[in-house]
Amino acid sequence: MRAPPYPFRSEALRREYLAFYDTRAARWPVPCRTRMVSTSFGETFVRESGPADGPPLVLLPGMSSSSLMWETLIAPLAERRRAIAVDSVFDVGRSAPSRDAASVEDLAQWVDELLAGLALERVDLVGMSYGSFVAAHVALRRPARLRRSVWLAPAGVAARLSWLWVSRALASGLSRSIHRSFTEWMFADAVKTPEGRRIAEELIADTQVMIRCCERRPVVTPTTMTDAELAAIHVPSLMLVGEHETVCSARDAVERVRAVAPSVRAELVPGAGHDLPIAKRDEVLRLTLAFLDET
Repeated sequence: MRAPPYPFRSEALRREYLAFYDTRAARWPVPCRTRMVSTSFGETFVRESGPADGPPLVLLPGMSSSSLMWETLIAPLAERRRAIAVDSVFDVGRSAPSRDAASVEDLAQWVDELLAGLALERVDLVGMSYGSFVAAHVALRRPARLRRSVWLAPAGVAARLSWLWVSRALASGLSRSIHRSFTEWMFADAVKTPEGRRIAEELIADTQVMIRCCERRPVVTPTTMTDAELAAIHVPSLMLVGEHETVCSARDAVERVRAVAPSVRAELVPGAGHDLPIAKRDEVLRLTLAFLDET
């Protein structure tokens, strides 16, 4: 079992990180309600926006990201939905872990317990990057929990991680300059605009604070699903992949899903890579909301 100040390196660094986090959270663009939800993996922090009686929409962040990564998308998502952005209990943010995940079953079980703690029987689930990996396994392993799922720029799932991406990701922790180069490579389409450049710079700053304040944590590696697993997903799902994706081969992922997973709609989005929700924000919102509105 884990105990405070884990996952922080010290109590002082916990306070430093949370002060930085709260500064970011203060500009959340819509009203929100926050609370902790108890699970067997620890206390999970969530921020809810939109009508409390709206259809529930749960948002899972990417790796090394928190609920705050949904800042630029939350307003339209929460317009008619009870949008619940989550700080993964296995990653950064305000959640307080008591144990780590050891398998994809643990990831699915955590989401199951989170929904139970929120008194939600069935939800729409949207994930970004690693969050998409989690969402895909919830769709496979806990289908009764989901009405629909959306996978944005999934890590693993349908195509293996690129060796180039893995090597650059591992090297990115060596220095701020290497991390900057890695981020700009992943966000190559987004950084062409001032807004995209601003978000990329903030991501670099956020990650540097995380590296300084937080311990290294064990991670369930995002691997590819088998053909049989993809075919066994019956929850209506949407996978959006940018044509310039660096984490994996975008075309391989889309072609494979189209060939083996009849319940998953796969779309290749031009002009974006792993920066998909930034570089093509409006297109992502249009496709996601249209899919979630289907009955």
